[in-house]
Amino acid sequence: MQSFAKQLEKAPPDNDRVQLIRRIDRASNGTDVLLDISESLGLGIVAAYEETLPAPQRSGLDHLRSQLARSREARRQQIQAHVWVSLLLTYRTLPQEDLRRYVEFLETEEGLGFYTQANLAIKEALEISVTRISRAMIDILKPPAGRKAI
Repeated sequence: MQSFAKQLEKAPPDNDRVQLIRRIDRASNGTDVLLDISESLGLGIVAAYEETLPAPQRSGLDHLRSQLARSREARRQQIQAHVWVSLLLTYRTLPQEDLRRYVEFLETEEGLGFYTQANLAIKEALEISVTRISRAMIDILKPPAGRKAI
């Protein structure tokens, strides 16, 4: 994907294709879903690590969420750029007219329903994984009784 992104810098796609890619992202809610997932993963891992610290050293989930909220827009821009490159790569061989029809489908009620359900399923699956990873991290990082935390 990195080499494809470099190719795009040298030979960017035409504006019409870029607009279609932006519409796919908007209709599928791709950037926001990926942003939510990355925040959830990060928060889960940091929260698990915090559980291994002595109480006075913990900053708390509200503080962590506040930090995430402050940097959300910068991360959104990074993730959006990644999503757009990924979409351009994925659909690079799809003819323009087929891409246009796909975008039009995504913008329908059925397309919205499809992506809403798919995104919910992905988020739920990742939530289960994050919970399992967090518990495992706590078990691994928590010091045995009588020993100080790392």
